Amino acid sequence: MPIKLEYLRDLNILIATVEGSTTIEMFKQTINELISSIEYPPDVSTIWDLRKLDFDSIDSNFVKRVIAIRKDIDNKRGNVKIAYVVNSDLSFGITRMYEIFSEIEGLAQSIQIFRNLDDAKKWLLKDK
Repeated sequence: MPIKLEYLRDLNILIATVEGSTTIEMFKQTINELISSIEYPPDVSTIWDLRKLDFDSIDSNFVKRVIAIRKDIDNKRGNVKIAYVVNSDLSFGITRMYEIFSEIEGLAQSIQIFRNLDDAKKWLLKDK
């Protein structure tokens, strides 16, 4: 699964576009790249574009492992906004489960789920 990171400097937004299938190791590698980049700050608000992600192999165990990775780097990301863009009921449901688990674990980031990229950008820019 390639994850492409694109920094929109003029908006101070990072877009992470995910395609195909994924593994925990790939996600962890991307997160480490995100927090160590010199191109953008580690606390940049981010859009995760998951419209081309294959959700067939993602379950509650996968979601919990992603939450554990986020907990490890929570202090490096700060209280940023993270928007997830999905395009199906399945992807919306799984991402909503992720949002709930994030709240239960008390992670600092604000999360919202969207069906299109424009609404996600508007939400990220709302208080800037």
